[in-house]
Amino acid sequence: MKKLILFTILLFISEILFAQSFSGGTGTENDPFIIANAQDLMDLSNLSTGKGYLNKCYKLENDIQLTQSITPIGYNKSHEFSGTFDGNGKTIYDLVINKTKTKDSNIGLFGFVSGGTIKNLTLCNAKITVPNDNSENRHGILVGYLTNKAKVDNCNIINSNITSTQTMVGGIVGKVSDANVSIINCCVANSKIETKDKVGGICGYLGSMPTIENNVVYNTEIIATDVQPYIGNICGGTPEEQTVIDEKNQYYANTLNGVVSSNISKVVIPLVVGKWNFVGNKIQNSIIN
Repeated sequence: MKKLILFTILLFISEILFAQSFSGGTGTENDPFIIANAQDLMDLSNLSTGKGYLNKCYKLENDIQLTQSITPIGYNKSHEFSGTFDGNGKTIYDLVINKTKTKDSNIGLFGFVSGGTIKNLTLCNAKITVPNDNSENRHGILVGYLTNKAKVDNCNIINSNITSTQTMVGGIVGKVSDANVSIINCCVANSKIETKDKVGGICGYLGSMPTIENNVVYNTEIIATDVQPYIGNICGGTPEEQTVIDEKNQYYANTLNGVVSSNISKVVIPLVVGKWNFVGNKIQNSIIN
């Protein structure tokens, strides 16, 4: 009992010290914690071992370039991210996640997001590698698992790669699990997404029919190595799901590598309605009609 009390006290003190190390703010909606540099982001990642700061509000103050691998923020249901992360139009460069064997497989910058919001953020030159460890699989470059009214809005993935030997892998989100989730106004461009099955440019797999609208996948290689995979430009779901989702999103100049099952609708590239201008590693003047 004494050891448990001591551990709890040390964990509480460590969370206070981490919070003090952010570059400002108190974590409220009107006064979010400020993430101004790579160390601030690493501190938030390290807080995923506790719970006290995963329901707070955060704002990215500057572009950030990471120089070391990072642990997913909110890596499982017991340590879910339920707060708000506002990228503020900034970019995180060189995100690296090299997953080691663990029972928790919600992989992305954010692992398990329940009821939280991720918005206005760009990831550029991200690299995520997931080995075969026979665990449950939900892998996305931005979010692994999205559930319980969670929302991803106006987020971009540029020049990035995710490689997994498992299933449920997406450019934005690995898996969504309820109809109240939304992924809107996002873009994946000049990237590569590779896995065994259930793979899509925006979302790997749909556990239900959420709101996935006004997204674009451009010049991205999407690879499924299974014999009869679920693979799609937007999502790797059933034929019915793909038909509904494709009508509300756009995809252009992508490469689908995988033997598409006979029970999967043929993927057809539609006319591009919106206009996306790529300037270097930035996306400017994104207009979705």
